Amino acid sequence: MSTPVAIPAFNLLAQPIQDVLTGSARVGGAFATKENRVSINTVTADGIILSAQALGATPSTASTTLSVIHAPAKGLVLSSILGSGGATTLGATLTPASVPGLTASLSADPFAAASASPGSDAALSTLKASVDYAPPGGLMHFRASAGGGAGIDVSAVFAAAGPTLLIGGSATIGAASASGGSVAAALTGWSIGGAWSRMVESKGDGPASRQQLTATLTEAGTSKGRSLGIMAAQQVGASGRTTVAADCVLPLRAAKGVETGPSAVGSVALAVSHRLDTGGLAKAKVSHDGAISLLYEARIQEAVRLGTTVHLDPSAGFAPRLGISVDLSP
Repeated sequence: MSTPVAIPAFNLLAQPIQDVLTGSARVGGAFATKENRVSINTVTADGIILSAQALGATPSTASTTLSVIHAPAKGLVLSSILGSGGATTLGATLTPASVPGLTASLSADPFAAASASPGSDAALSTLKASVDYAPPGGLMHFRASAGGGAGIDVSAVFAAAGPTLLIGGSATIGAASASGGSVAAALTGWSIGGAWSRMVESKGDGPASRQQLTATLTEAGTSKGRSLGIMAAQQVGASGRTTVAADCVLPLRAAKGVETGPSAVGSVALAVSHRLDTGGLAKAKVSHDGAISLLYEARIQEAVRLGTTVHLDPSAGFAPRLGISVDLSP
């Protein structure tokens, strides 16, 4: 009997496509951005995950972060992020065995108050909390999060046809001025969308090919306009090692006070990813504004992965921004 596929949170509906278009620390293949980046990830013999990153246009302006993640007990994960500017984020994630499918997370900067002016709520403003509930059976995923001055965000995803078709939406509730100078809760943003995927029987020895399509209609308040986002990915060939992905954002209503112009065109990006026979990874991406990103990731040993990436931006005269990553995770 097969295990039901876990339903993702609404903000992760397009994660498989996003992994091709931008990459991530979880799966590798992260493209360089408009700043140079150097990162290293490893896991100690005690199971502690360490990640260090330096990001900046020049060495003198680079900011560094160190992330430490440890699971001291079953169902409990502790994390800390230390920044070069003194910012520190401590977090904890609890997955109780007594409530299958429930995950609760809490994070904050406990030292923010020390550097803030007296009487400010700097420490409280860094507090973030989230609760995820995806009951066994793979039918839905509910998420609620708050903190960081972004209001309360609530989202839900439902399986309309098993894991093949997922539909959902999210709403952000924040504070708004009311009559008489009072403050009341108001809907400050919303989003609805769905994800469709199709598995195709493999004709070779590799994994089954996959097609995926997501569409999301988003309104981030009247001041930011409304847009339609469409993302698609297609694995090519019987082996499934090559994937083509595209991302398109179409503005449906201009933001308040914004004149129509180049910004009304939206954005388009196309990426190709190919997994090599050696276990390495080659990727390329081009955007509508002419920006080009290239990446090559080589597996040196079973647990050593070295990645190099370059980003060429026409707005910066195609001056290359480089990225180097070393992953020592088993």
